[in-house]
Amino acid sequence: DRDYKILTLNKQFIQFVEKEFGVTDVKPGFDISIIVKNSYFPEKLRKHYERVFNSESFVEEFEYKNKVYEIKAVPILDENNLILGATFTSRDITHKKEAEAELVNAMLTAEEAVHAKTRFLSNMSHEIRTPLNGISGIANILIDEEHLLSQRNNFETLGHLTEHTLQLINNILDLS
Repeated sequence: DRDYKILTLNKQFIQFVEKEFGVTDVKPGFDISIIVKNSYFPEKLRKHYERVFNSESFVEEFEYKNKVYEIKAVPILDENNLILGATFTSRDITHKKEAEAELVNAMLTAEEAVHAKTRFLSNMSHEIRTPLNGISGIANILIDEEHLLSQRNNFETLGHLTEHTLQLINNILDLS
């Protein structure tokens, strides 16, 4: 309520207050200001209480002792918009935040792999294309020279295969 008296709570809250602040007698009617106004109470949480008792609703993440909590605070107002109290809910979202971080890392790793593959394909395409152009040129020279008919068929086949392979390499290069 507006006097910082707890009206209702759950066992997780009782366990949290006992574990984190050493207070064991938390129950309905407990004056939470004893904890909130104590020097060991985190300043950011103290500000949350001030904000909600100034009629501000919010949902925020709060890091505390290697854990991440999502805190939701909503003021309870009467018909004249005067504060009657507030509701606070919090939940441990540490695992969710860790999973999000792992997902981001996995996405970065996948992007790096895609870039490495693209660079590899591009480099290999260029490296293969250069000698293939040379082979194609020599095949064309050989086709134009005088030789046996059987040799001409072989040189033409070599030229066609080289051109086909060169087109394939160009397609890979375009893709990368």
